Amino acid sequence: MSPHMLGRMLQRRPAVAVAGALVAVVGVGWVDRVTGDRISFSLFYLIPVAAAAWVAGSRIGVLVSLFASVTSLLGDVWGVGFQDVVPVWNALVRLGVLLVIAIALAKLRTSLEAQRELANTDPLTGVLNPRAFDAIAERELARYLRYQRPLALAYIDLDRFKLVNDTLGHSIGDRLLQTVASELVAHVRPSDVVVRMGGDEFAVLMPETTLEEAGVAFERIREQVLERMRFYGWPVNLSVGLSTCSGPGSTVDALIADADREMYEDKRRTASRREASTTAAQPAPVA
Repeated sequence: MSPHMLGRMLQRRPAVAVAGALVAVVGVGWVDRVTGDRISFSLFYLIPVAAAAWVAGSRIGVLVSLFASVTSLLGDVWGVGFQDVVPVWNALVRLGVLLVIAIALAKLRTSLEAQRELANTDPLTGVLNPRAFDAIAERELARYLRYQRPLALAYIDLDRFKLVNDTLGHSIGDRLLQTVASELVAHVRPSDVVVRMGGDEFAVLMPETTLEEAGVAFERIREQVLERMRFYGWPVNLSVGLSTCSGPGSTVDALIADADREMYEDKRRTASRREASTTAAQPAPVA
């Protein structure tokens, strides 16, 4: 197992990492006591403390630091007792160093995770951005190609969104995009992936979903989103295109292109229906 895979496994199971850190502290303490003053093993307490703080956070890092300091103190006084304050002083200094390192590492990991989240998230709507979508879609496509599990994609465009921006202002347009994103997240499954592709376009990647199942789902989702649009009085419509993987030669680009093409077909059908409805509503010319 590679160090990267081991690190990911421990992050998913912090209790295992903490238990391992405590066992490692005891081991270092035992070796430190056996070797006595000939060899100092104080530096090796950093390893379990750093691992616990990185995987489980600052609180656990502090607790493991305390445990390591007490263990080192017991190793120093084992069999000789507290003859002076030097072992206590050494333990306190060691504790201070371990605490600084544990807290710094925990904050560093939190900062890195926040930066990673920002790099994968659309700043306006909070859903994933195209960069994150590409990585997830490639992984799901590989799963489809290996196991032949169904995979569908919905591509969504907001019709007349520019009208909202021009007449109601960009702040309302931003609020509209945020509302659409939150409605999509609320009404898809936890396994589905909602992405803002840019501008007024969104996509939903739907693992374990056939084209027919995606169609049924988006009939419901489209109506729920439009209901929210009508509630706010925003004159927008949703054009939706659906696609699915079609064989061994499937690619993410082809999946997007097929969905995009279907989305424009849906847009044309909607425009045709609207035009026919307007024509039918006009009074007949007087002979």
